[in-house]
Amino acid sequence: MQFRTAPTAVHSFSLICSAGRRHCEYSQIDKGLGHPRKALAYLLAVKPETIARWIETACSRLTVQAPDCFDRVLGLGKDNSGYMFAISGNIVEDMGLPDHFKNYFFRNAMTSAFQEGVNGSTTRAPDDQQQRIALLPNDAVIAIPSGMIRFWRTSPEEFHRRFPQSGAPTDVKNPTSRQTWLTVAQKEILDALGSGQNRLLEANLCARAQDLFHRSCRPPE
Repeated sequence: MQFRTAPTAVHSFSLICSAGRRHCEYSQIDKGLGHPRKALAYLLAVKPETIARWIETACSRLTVQAPDCFDRVLGLGKDNSGYMFAISGNIVEDMGLPDHFKNYFFRNAMTSAFQEGVNGSTTRAPDDQQQRIALLPNDAVIAIPSGMIRFWRTSPEEFHRRFPQSGAPTDVKNPTSRQTWLTVAQKEILDALGSGQNRLLEANLCARAQDLFHRSCRPPE
């Protein structure tokens, strides 16, 4: 199998990372504030060839191959996450209006709330507050609004349906299911880094295969 290449992370903010810790700070002038809006995040560095291998492997699960599968799945990841995998910290979202941004904290590549009034706020969070929240344990998460994990948009229900023996919950409506999904997602991405298979992507692709390609997927291996 010949692997194609996938892009590295794309983001409109200037990004400075410490290679050892993958501790990143990024900023952009916010004219509404009159000074740079600064954010802190811990990102997982994933090699482009690893992402390409994941896509090739997921596409191979289709019962009949779709010639455009790689390119379409590649584009879906870029449109959803820009190929950023935020382990923890604040990803400042460009809301589509000039100089209009909001804070969103992440955990294991999912938008996660740690305290009321922070996610979605347009006020620059102090550096010490961002650092404190970024280092909170998983059990400090009080909400995972969508439950979907990047790079693509894999829901716990999709993953449970494809891999019922994984222990994944079907939703994140209570503390137990949230903690379970955070743990499962972390294990899956770590496993994927050491192999050519990303089951999170496979579950998402197979859930959408009919809509995207008029195909179904073979049973999981």
